Amino acid sequence: MGKRWVHQVDEYDRERGISYWTKNYRTAHDRTDPEALRRRYEYVDPIRPLPAAGQQWWADRRAPAAMGPLAIGLSLTLIHLVSIPVTNTSVNPARSTGPAVFVGGWAVEQLWLFWLAPLVEPPVKR
Repeated sequence: MGKRWVHQVDEYDRERGISYWTKNYRTAHDRTDPEALRRRYEYVDPIRPLPAAGQQWWADRRAPAAMGPLAIGLSLTLIHLVSIPVTNTSVNPARSTGPAVFVGGWAVEQLWLFWLAPLVEPPVKR
């Protein structure tokens, strides 16, 4: 049996949807940190079920509109510079279809996700 990692709720802010957790285990990253088991970790719940005051609190702290496209652009740049040369990763469903058809088997079995995800994502956001 492996390790049992347990997080315990320390406090919950119902208006802002933030729960504060403590943990009763150490990882390799924090094994020498004396505060690791006393530190509170935040978990942010989805915003939609929050009351109006909580939604407004988060809206006031929203990142500037230009940050979204910048983050997406930098992520794609990183994918193109690192992942594609190393593993031949494809980020374009149309470009993945041709090789998958020629390879067959496992490649075709995974292809459905490349086409389904972009079609499902916009309705899910609404």
